[in-house]
Amino acid sequence: MDKKKLLLFVGIFLFLILGLSVLSTEEVNKNGINIIKDFGNLFMNLPEGSIIGSEDGVKYDRLKEGGRFTFTGEESSLIIQGSSFEGVLPKDSDGHSSFIEVNLLGNITKADFAVGENGGEYLIGGVKFDLPPNSRVYYDNENGFRFPEGTKITSLSEFYNLGRELQFEGNNLNFIDEVIVNGQLKLNKYGYLIGKGEATYEGMKIDNFFGHSDVAILKNNLDKLKEEDISELSWIKKDSNGLEFSSSSTGSIFVEFLEGNDILNVGKHGKLELRIDGGDKLKISKFSGVPRFNYIPSENGFTNIINDGLSLELDKGGKHYVDISPVTLKDFSLDKYAAVPAIIESDVLDEEIRINSRGIVYDLENPIMSLKTEELNGLMGSLKENIKEEGNLDSAFRASQFFLLSAKNNHFTTSENIDLAKKIVQSSGEYSDSVLYKVKFGLDKLSKDDVKISYGKFSQFTLKNLDNLDFKYGDGLDKLDAVYSVLNNGLKENKDFNLIEDFSLKIIKSDFNSDKSILLLSKNINEYNGANFESMKLGAEVVGRYNMVPGVVDFLDLKYSNIKDKKTFGKEYALALNQYFKDKDSIQKSDSQMASFTLDQMHLLESQIEHSDIIRNSIISNLDANSKYYLIANSEGNNNLFTSTFEKIYSSIDKKDVSELMKSVDPNGDYWLKFTTELSARGKLPELYKQDTVFYRKLIQDSFDNHDEDILFENAVLMTETFQDLYNRPDIYPGEKEAFEEFLISKYKSSESNNEKGVYAYLLKLNTNPNTQKAEKIINDLPELRDAILPSSFSQRDEIAAKLYFYSDENWFSIATNDFNSNYKMDLEWNNGRQARLSKPINGKKIIIDLELNDPSVDFVPSIEEDIKGQTYLYIAHRGHSFNTEKTYPDFLSSDTTKIIHLAGCGSHGALADYQKKFPNSFFIADKDAGEGFPSDKVAYFVLEGIAEGKLNWEDLTPDFAEEKGLVFPEQESLPQYLKRYESEM
Repeated sequence: MDKKKLLLFVGIFLFLILGLSVLSTEEVNKNGINIIKDFGNLFMNLPEGSIIGSEDGVKYDRLKEGGRFTFTGEESSLIIQGSSFEGVLPKDSDGHSSFIEVNLLGNITKADFAVGENGGEYLIGGVKFDLPPNSRVYYDNENGFRFPEGTKITSLSEFYNLGRELQFEGNNLNFIDEVIVNGQLKLNKYGYLIGKGEATYEGMKIDNFFGHSDVAILKNNLDKLKEEDISELSWIKKDSNGLEFSSSSTGSIFVEFLEGNDILNVGKHGKLELRIDGGDKLKISKFSGVPRFNYIPSENGFTNIINDGLSLELDKGGKHYVDISPVTLKDFSLDKYAAVPAIIESDVLDEEIRINSRGIVYDLENPIMSLKTEELNGLMGSLKENIKEEGNLDSAFRASQFFLLSAKNNHFTTSENIDLAKKIVQSSGEYSDSVLYKVKFGLDKLSKDDVKISYGKFSQFTLKNLDNLDFKYGDGLDKLDAVYSVLNNGLKENKDFNLIEDFSLKIIKSDFNSDKSILLLSKNINEYNGANFESMKLGAEVVGRYNMVPGVVDFLDLKYSNIKDKKTFGKEYALALNQYFKDKDSIQKSDSQMASFTLDQMHLLESQIEHSDIIRNSIISNLDANSKYYLIANSEGNNNLFTSTFEKIYSSIDKKDVSELMKSVDPNGDYWLKFTTELSARGKLPELYKQDTVFYRKLIQDSFDNHDEDILFENAVLMTETFQDLYNRPDIYPGEKEAFEEFLISKYKSSESNNEKGVYAYLLKLNTNPNTQKAEKIINDLPELRDAILPSSFSQRDEIAAKLYFYSDENWFSIATNDFNSNYKMDLEWNNGRQARLSKPINGKKIIIDLELNDPSVDFVPSIEEDIKGQTYLYIAHRGHSFNTEKTYPDFLSSDTTKIIHLAGCGSHGALADYQKKFPNSFFIADKDAGEGFPSDKVAYFVLEGIAEGKLNWEDLTPDFAEEKGLVFPEQESLPQYLKRYESEM
């Protein structure tokens, strides 16, 4: 064959091969316009037909790890691995584009698309689902699905074959007519895991209000289920043996059996709710006849059963609490009062609890059900005669049922109970419901404390007080709580009944500056002598004005008649505290911490309102050595004692020989170690150390002996400053550096765990100039202790953002917003009263400060988990009271992300060790004193500005005013940061 023919043959061959391959992947219409394209074959080297779609309706973009398909036309079509995506809109009503992303294998990794009025059924990740009309779905293979309301999951068979776990989120999500979810749910090979939200399953509504831990519905592969797979879960299981509920040690299960539920024969008017908490278990067997509940208690859990007319609480001690649920007038007239019959058994119960259809447990029955006709008519007649408003009448009828039960528990006769109820209604009129409840609570208090009183005296006491009570607009009703507190406390103290009655009537007739003053006064009936009410009232009002924590009066014997003003209040508080600490056997750590906390809170309130410090100064000047010692010993690193308060107490101690003071006050040494670690944490131990080096050295060494790793970690953090001082000034502490080098080396070598070794390695590395060759060799072999330097990525960002969390019990949200705007010239981009954003260009970058206002009643800030784990913010700050810090950084939250975390609450430095463990890669700014707002604003701005200017070393990011304001910034890498490197390098 000549050369020309050979070339012609090759050309024809190549044309046929290439042409056929193109024709095999594209269809051409009559006008020559491409309408179908094999995207997978052309662009991703996938097998023919893996991904095909319409030419005009789908746009392909190459990604690093796959590709993105964007829907561009109304009639677009796309098929991925056999899954068809018809009816997808190019954009939704808000203008958001629809797209699907795949990896190099052609599997869908992300989808975000809208559908029109016809909805559509699709298959992604093994999940087949039916979208409602005019809706949008979001999916990614890491975070799962976010479905529109009303989505129905029609098949999961392919998902189960994949053996994976997937997250779902949405409202009214129907999972194959088996489970309906409002909120979050995870699906795995064993079944459904309900996150935050609620689900309906087998006629049960399962609530997981807070979502701290998942509640699992176990239904698949139960034969392969292992105990370790579910040991940390709360779970529900239904099988041929019945129903089983098991709560985790930190979780809860809330279940309501719905009307018509066929598992437990819940009647049309029946109601059955369960709460299983803290490790408790409940098994329900026998689905016909009377269900049998088998209660299995845990160490710290409890279980609550609400069965229409009955509320029953169980714990490891057995039957803990039983009460009734009231009947409405309407239901009473229609005889609609039916519980779910049940038998409850447990090893902790002396006998079975049998509940019949009227909610009766043994002899516990709603007393209204057993009244004789004439008794019932008498009560109803009194109610109708004195209460004209229909709603008030029904409320009073329900309240009377609780009152009658409480009266019965106090052994009053039925006729006495009815007689007193009628007289209360006659005195109270339209306020009868509230008054009946108040009297009921008074009776319950007497019953709980086993305080005996005759019907005659109780009736006389109650009616005398009611006759003198002003019911206008409901004013004064809260005083009834106080007078029954007086009655209970007075009877327990064997106080003369006439004095009890006289004292309570004076409370009823008097005006007070606050409800807190009334409560405080009611606890001090024992001080009343018949002639000192006004002086006691004045003292209680002074105390109440300064926000005294009520629990303190339970162990401090304050004499209110001695209190005339702030100065005498401080003196009386100190004298009562001195008296308490004299009895060493009675000292409770929680009590002394509460006393310290109260001292600081009173100081804070006085300084904010009146700009004075009289109470705190008066307290400290009247404290004796015992009190000063125990307050410091139990303050736990600023958690319970402001630095300024500590400084005042510490400066008042005779420091000629503090070790001798410790020995004389606490001869058994019960609190020596705590006192010493507090002195170290606050930087005071070095100045005392040379007074008695042997004594203090042993205490420091004891702080590292015989402790678990958490305590070891905490003590290392608290002792860091002392070790640095001993290392850096050997001339002041001759021989001590060598002694601690030897001690730490010994502890390092004898430690069994890497974590424990790492703690001692950290303390050794603080010693930059060891005295002995032995120490030098070991220290040089350990991983280097690095300076505190932020990651370079922080300053490389175009936007450098902070998030500050405020609470509505203070005004700092609006104050800080104005401060950043006015004093730091930041632009206010928006402010809706709950959230605000300010920004400012610096060095070609944009610094952003977002502020968020939260309700202090929340269990935790809803946005914190996403903010601290995400990449939007590099600076996170709690900007509220110290007691709200746990709402900003809740116990369940931890993260390995690198952030700057500002603990701006009062005395936050004491909790530093805890937060370092939860967020080990973060850098912390903490406050030793009362967290002030304006300095905290300045810190946030100063740090963000510095990062924008390229400053990453904390030495450059620490403002000049830090020490003066009690602010603690990072100096070297933290202990958890060092431990992480130690474990990897050693």
